[in-house]
Amino acid sequence: MAMGPSDSIDLFQAGRGAFILPLSANFPTFAAMEDALKKVMIQVIDEMIPVHRFLGITLRDVKPGWAQLYLPYRPELEGDPRSQRMHGGIIACLLDSAGGAAAITTLTGPDDMISSIDIRVDYLEPAKPDHVIAEGEIVRSGSAIIVTRMKAYHESTGELIAEGKAVYRVKRKGNGIGFSSEIPGADD
Repeated sequence: MAMGPSDSIDLFQAGRGAFILPLSANFPTFAAMEDALKKVMIQVIDEMIPVHRFLGITLRDVKPGWAQLYLPYRPELEGDPRSQRMHGGIIACLLDSAGGAAAITTLTGPDDMISSIDIRVDYLEPAKPDHVIAEGEIVRSGSAIIVTRMKAYHESTGELIAEGKAVYRVKRKGNGIGFSSEIPGADD
């Protein structure tokens, strides 16, 4: 069955792109919605956020209320070239991005807004010359505030580099497809 423009949902429209979720004869399943979420999130995280393009941060995986990001090691990201350790500010940026990516999964439409309010980072080990993975998950999702917990670790060894907690302000204006009922602590 061929689908036309009226057989889709405008899932998200942000900055430079539009994201369309096609509809089948039946309303999409949750698995189809998760696939659509991943496609949208890859576009947003990998292509639309300038600092991510600059640093090379990409989305590895996403589910409602959770995201995993990847940061490739490059010597330009070192804080001290004598020790070849990645700069702590780069790790903080990656953690903020992971928490923000998890929070983005609660947005319901193109006019929704999200911004960082506070972030705390505990550095546990120096970031060695290795690729870094960061995960963010929602601890609490309210109508105006989202709290996330994040961790960063070396890709090759799984050694924990840093942990963090962040708070984000969210303004949900849309009435589109959202995942907040699948997120722990969702109260809206």
